[in-house]
Amino acid sequence: MTGFWNGRNATVFNGIKLDPGRLALDVTSFVHDFNEANPPRCRRAPVAHVSIQPSLVTPIFSLFVDAGCSMSGPIVWGLVLRNSDGETILSVCKREEISVDPLMAETLGVRWALQLVIDQGINSVSIHSDAANVVNCINRKSSFAAINLIAEDCRNLMTCLANVCVLFVSRTQNSDAHNLASLARIMGNRTWQGVSPHPSGFSVSADFSYFEPETEQPILDVLARSRQKSGELLTSSRQSLLGESG
Repeated sequence: MTGFWNGRNATVFNGIKLDPGRLALDVTSFVHDFNEANPPRCRRAPVAHVSIQPSLVTPIFSLFVDAGCSMSGPIVWGLVLRNSDGETILSVCKREEISVDPLMAETLGVRWALQLVIDQGINSVSIHSDAANVVNCINRKSSFAAINLIAEDCRNLMTCLANVCVLFVSRTQNSDAHNLASLARIMGNRTWQGVSPHPSGFSVSADFSYFEPETEQPILDVLARSRQKSGELLTSSRQSLLGESG
């Protein structure tokens, strides 16, 4: 390149004609010397991008949970478990003599729901709550110092399940769980196979058939039948997905 600039300066300032052939040789020599001093880098082999698709399998069970509390009364919860056909197979109400704010009560309710499905051997479930702040905190969309530790407990419990999600629903959609929470104020801790009685129709004479937590064998039988049916649906769903991918 030095020869090129020298020739250019000689032409401009001294009127000496530039020899094109000589210039071409100088440029070729420069390119050769440059390439020798700077060997080409090894290119990295392209890596195919593999996108991770979320699970396409819909949770088999749906669980709805609600909490209720007051300044002077106990904390109450209601829980409804439904199968893939939308049938209520389990209704539970719970009461504890503790004092917490509504946000904490709702978070404890979700944790209770997760622990219950784990204890019953259910691996595919969607948990529904009408407390948007609680759902967002568990799903890491927001943070609340008062419930962060319980939300972390919920996430740890979720790792024990194969297919689980925590979703927000409106109060109207969560009315059955809300009614059960109201019933807990009257009856305390109770478990029903199927649909529970409505609080407005409850009588002290206990005309309704319910099971104590200590006598859960009928409930376990229902869950076993539901899990067997759900397992067949899950297998069919997976086979359908494999067929589509093939």
